[in-house]
This record gives sequence, C-alpha cells and structure tokens, in this order.
Amino acid sequence: MEDGFHLWSEKYDRNIDDIFAIQDEIALAITEQLKITLLEKDREKIIKTFTENAEAYEYYLKGRFHINRRGSFILTGLQFFKQAIALDPGFALAYTGYADASLFSAFYSFLAGKEVSSKPKLAAETAISLDSSIAEPYCSLGLYYTIYEWNWIEAKKNFLRSIELNSRYAQGYSFYGMVLLAWVEGKFEEAEKQGRIAIKLEPLSAIDHADLSWTLYMAHRFEEALAVAKTGIELDGNSFLSHRLAGLCFIALKRYAEAIDTLQYIVKISNRHQHALNTLIWANCGNGNIKEARKLMNELEERSITEYIAGTHFGISAAYLGDTEIAFSYLEKAYHDHDPIIIQIKYSPFVPALLKSDPRFQNLVDRIGFP
Repeated sequence: MEDGFHLWSEKYDRNIDDIFAIQDEIALAITEQLKITLLEKDREKIIKTFTENAEAYEYYLKGRFHINRRGSFILTGLQFFKQAIALDPGFALAYTGYADASLFSAFYSFLAGKEVSSKPKLAAETAISLDSSIAEPYCSLGLYYTIYEWNWIEAKKNFLRSIELNSRYAQGYSFYGMVLLAWVEGKFEEAEKQGRIAIKLEPLSAIDHADLSWTLYMAHRFEEALAVAKTGIELDGNSFLSHRLAGLCFIALKRYAEAIDTLQYIVKISNRHQHALNTLIWANCGNGNIKEARKLMNELEERSITEYIAGTHFGISAAYLGDTEIAFSYLEKAYHDHDPIIIQIKYSPFVPALLKSDPRFQNLVDRIGFP
C-alpha cells in the first residue's frame, strides 16, 4: 500500500513442472487475502489453463515478447509460435500469436500483403474454434479486417468484441485506438482514450507506449508523442517502434540531428530494416543531406531486386527526394500489393506536401475507401 503496509506474502516451493498449478494457487490466494468475492465465471478466468504443455507456453511467451519489439524481431516471434502450435495443436493462444505475427510480417514489409493472404484470418478463426471465450483472436481479426481487407465495419465489430470479452486485454484497446480510430477514421481524441486505457492496464509495456505515441503523432501533437515514445524506450531499449516514433517526432519537430542519431541506432539493431532506412532518408532530406539520402535510396533499390521492398514508404522516400512520378509508381504498386502501411497515408504527418497536393493522391485515398 501507499503507506508501506504489507498486505500479503507467501512462499511457494514447487517443481517447475507444476507452473500452472502454482499460478492458480497464487491467484486464488491473493483474491482470498484481499477479500475479493468472485463470481464463478470470474474464478474460472483466473485459474484458466490454456495449455498443459509448459514448453509450448514458454514458446508462446517468447513469441509475444519478440513480436512486441516489432521490426526484425517479428520473424523470431513467428518461429516461436510455430513451435508452440507443433507442441500443442489445441493451444488457442498460440494460433492467435501466429495470426498476429503473420499480420506484422506483412506490416513490417517482410512480405507483400497479398502474399500473407488469409493466413492470419484462418489462424485467428482456428483459435476461436478452440476457445471462443478469449479476446485475443477477435483483436487479431479486427487488425486483419483493417489492414488487409479495408473492411472497417467488420474490423470495428471484432475489436469491440475483443474488448467485451476481456476488458483487461491492453492490446485490444491499443490496436482499436491506433489502427482503426486514428489511422483510418482520424478520430484522434477517442483513439487517445483507448491508448491510455491500454497503458493504465500495462504501464510497463513499451509497445503500448509506442502505439499511443503513434496516435499522438498522427494528431500532430509531436512533443507529447515524443515524450511517450521516450518512455517506451526507457521500458525497452531495443523497442524498434518506440525508437522509430521518436525519430518521426524529431523529424516533425525539425530536430533532424536527433532524428538521424535515433534512426541510425534502429538501422543497426534491426539489421538495416527498410522502415528504419526509409525514415532515415526522410530525416536526411530534412537536414539537407541529399547525398546520404540518395545513397540509402540506392541501397533499397538494389535490395528490391532480391527482396520485397514495400511501395508505400518507398514512394514517400522518392517524394522527399523530389521524384514525384517515381513516388506515384511505387504508391500504385503498394495499392496493388495491398501493402498494409498504405492505410496510414490519409492522416500521417510523414506524407510530404508534394504528394498531398497532387490529385493522384486524393484518387488513391478514394480508392482505398476511407470512411
């Protein structure tokens, strides 16, 4: 308590194989000591075991840890979820983790959106068929319908179902607020409310701070967004998204030297991930380092011969370098590839005026079908 009074403690000496039994025992002991009266369904939630396989559960937790760092860590997380499913094909949460990792693998441009296709949807639906009472797969479907099908009605329905099923699932609020309310609908005030609920639920989560920073950045509240991103960095020094948001905020605030330092760091820790390189191009252009920006652009063009380079960021980088025709050719490719990042373009401050003032940009926005 605030006055330092010790409410409860206990010692548990058990074999590690009994980890799930220990969790149940501790959870119920705490509620007893705090005199919480539980309805039967609440008690069931507290002691619910999602898998009897401790190794599968460990792989699931490792998968969540890695994908929450974003960037290249997503691919590591994806492998952990595959291993969890292999060990326990009835582990619903493992399928949800796989769905999220698959969604992120295209969002972070390891694959074209059209290549990911229906894999995340099928994985989330498998999770629901195994356990329809958990919130996570509905959140995954909300994300899927938003960034892949551009079906805003189904997206909202699934996000709200996720929150209804578990009002303490922080990522449900984060994704609903950032992705649908902020990126798609431009409802920044409501999106911020959702993001702050997530942080209240998970105050030590770097990714929830990064997601709220995105919302504030989209609302052009750059100083506030930067402060939240810095908190995310303090919580996890390797948080790709927190660092990238800090870099984007520095660019928006015209603090280009700080942006370049920040973005060079995530270029290093992410094995030169294309999102980091593109954002570094924008920072260098802002700082007048056109030669360095061209060098980075050339690197991405060379890599596009042997690996997938997403069109949205590539097009925006071309626009920063003044190559309007090339920019729109890349954006058109992004549209046909179903590049998930393209849903950010309507409200994002990183889209340069050169693009926004061109009638082709509004045509692209109209074809995506923003509400």
